[in-house]
Amino acid sequence: MKLLLLCFICLDLLRNLYVLAYPQRVWPDRYSARKRILHNLLPFPPNCGADSTSDKIYNGNDTAIDEFSWMVILVYVDPRGNRHFDCGGSLINNLYVLTAAHCVIETEERRLVNVRVGEYDMSKPIDCVRGVCNPAIVEVQVKESILHPQYDDDNENLHHDIALLRLNQSIELNQYVQPVCLPITKASPPILPGEFLVVSGWGCTLQNQPSNIKQRLSVGANDHQTCVERFASAGNTLIPSQICAGGEFLHDSCKGDSGGPLMRQGYQGVWYQEGVVSFGKGCGLRGWPGIYTRVAHYTNWIQDTIRP
Repeated sequence: MKLLLLCFICLDLLRNLYVLAYPQRVWPDRYSARKRILHNLLPFPPNCGADSTSDKIYNGNDTAIDEFSWMVILVYVDPRGNRHFDCGGSLINNLYVLTAAHCVIETEERRLVNVRVGEYDMSKPIDCVRGVCNPAIVEVQVKESILHPQYDDDNENLHHDIALLRLNQSIELNQYVQPVCLPITKASPPILPGEFLVVSGWGCTLQNQPSNIKQRLSVGANDHQTCVERFASAGNTLIPSQICAGGEFLHDSCKGDSGGPLMRQGYQGVWYQEGVVSFGKGCGLRGWPGIYTRVAHYTNWIQDTIRP
């Protein structure tokens, strides 16, 4: 009995040390792990992360019409009833969108109301490229906004900048509306410095205007410690659950891209969301990479939070 009591004390001590050392992670829970396995609501390939089947080279950084079909636009209203499109997100199944926590916070200037699904060119009601047209866009009401419990909107470092949106109705999936895959298996390889990832969205272009057409951009992953030191010089504290990518002049995610995905293409062309666009020092400044929330550090929370 004394030995059993000693084991429980040691386990509790180990749990406390783990939480202190890794506050951004969740202590492994066998029940939670079993629940995730038995009731996994996230899709696996080939039911997620489908690559485009269209010719991708249209106009510079424009995506193909069916490329990154999990991307959504968040729709806000201001006190005067005007609509705004300030952030993006990713469909992770037919009921949930993954985005940045700072995109969900309600302010005096805006309130999140809807999610726009199946968008490509925001200037057109029906998107057609070279005779290929996608179905009409769909706007779905946001039923519930779920911020990560450790997110603090008053912290300028935007630690744990990740949130889930539960939609008011299930999304009908098709070639132009598909969920992205998440790195939820231990087999997911680490992101190496210099590895190219892809960010996409409708954010500001070189003309400092939002793009009507969905854009894509390749950005290189940065060495994390070097990035930590770089941002420390500006008074920011980064943690392991944040990714640094980019830092090349005029190549960056920007205003309007927040909440959107940082992606990596894996085996058989399947796309995985590795990061969520969080913040940066301006847009496209040399030596200042963009900061992204590392999705792999939050997959347990995601799987424990979503429900049928």
